[in-house]
Amino acid sequence: MSACKRHIYNYSEICIILATRLFYIINTNNYALSPNH
Repeated sequence: MSACKRHIYNYSEICIILATRLFYIINTNNYALSPNH
């Protein structure tokens, strides 16, 4: 039971990390592509 919970927690943590990284990449790309900066 605890192993299953730990696995789900690690999976959600990885999803959060990937989502944050994707959001950061999109923001940096928008900043680089925007003409006013």
